[in-house]
Amino acid sequence: NQIPNRIDNKVYATYTDYEGDWTQPYTMIIGCEVKNTNELPNNLVSKTIPASNYETFEIAGKYPDALVKTWQHIWQSDLNRTYTADFEVYPTNFEPGNAKLEIYVSVE
Repeated sequence: NQIPNRIDNKVYATYTDYEGDWTQPYTMIIGCEVKNTNELPNNLVSKTIPASNYETFEIAGKYPDALVKTWQHIWQSDLNRTYTADFEVYPTNFEPGNAKLEIYVSVE
């Protein structure tokens, strides 16, 4: 409710500012897409997800189990990741018992 200029009520979990790969420190930001950041309160930050190629993973199942299983698959895969920004998109009607969401992983 503190975020002005929202485009919709989807929630984004963004992984960014990687110091290396997924095993090293990175920043995670929880937020939403906005039209602009002109009125952003001082206690909040904004991050622009860069245009890139993204591999998309659709998740359906019990949360967080299905999410963790998918990330484990990603970590063990041979994706040529760029580690610029990865993000999860939680829809407005998100239900943990029968979760449907997407993970976007930045790749070459």
